[in-house]
Amino acid sequence: MTAPYFGWLQIARLGLIQACLGAVVVVTTSTLNRIMVVELAMPALLPGFLVAWHYAVQIVRPRMGYGADKGRRSTPWMMGGMIVLACGGVMAAIATVWMDTAPTAGIALSVLSFSLIGLGVSACGTSLLALMAKQVPDNRRAQAATLVWLMMIMGFRRNRWRSGQTDRPLHSGDIDQGIRRAQLTHRCDHGAVLMGFGERGWRERATAHQKLRQL
Repeated sequence: MTAPYFGWLQIARLGLIQACLGAVVVVTTSTLNRIMVVELAMPALLPGFLVAWHYAVQIVRPRMGYGADKGRRSTPWMMGGMIVLACGGVMAAIATVWMDTAPTAGIALSVLSFSLIGLGVSACGTSLLALMAKQVPDNRRAQAATLVWLMMIMGFRRNRWRSGQTDRPLHSGDIDQGIRRAQLTHRCDHGAVLMGFGERGWRERATAHQKLRQL
């Protein structure tokens, strides 16, 4: 008996995970960049390098996808990736505020933070796409990809608006606290979406495929 594929409810849940991921990343690639250049008078090369670095780190995506395929479970990779991503986002906010008093230490912490962001995006995003490729039927993949990416864009806009409310002078401390709250909120949202997210159908199909190969 063939195990069922994901329906639209499960696909929408994947979209919510992607929205949480995008909501964390957008703060580091837009709000913090503006603060570095406008508030702290840092050269624009700095945020440009940090964003480029977090993309360079994502060269590990194939290894992340291989790990999820080898273990036949994507949920732990998505959960772990989101934890690393949220930690990187909070550290990036702390590093940005730190640049005001200790620029060298703040920049060093920013490089580490954006490295964690790249690793978290790689683990969570790649595992999610691998799960979609295995669990979504062929005739729904185009629509599912569109839905998931639109929800990611909604996550971009939602958190960019929320973090934008804290764009006041750095000495108030609102930016650091506001971004920490936003990261924690989306981390909790991500965990709630993944709770009980079954991959039984994927495992059953993989087991059945192995049995067929042995015949």
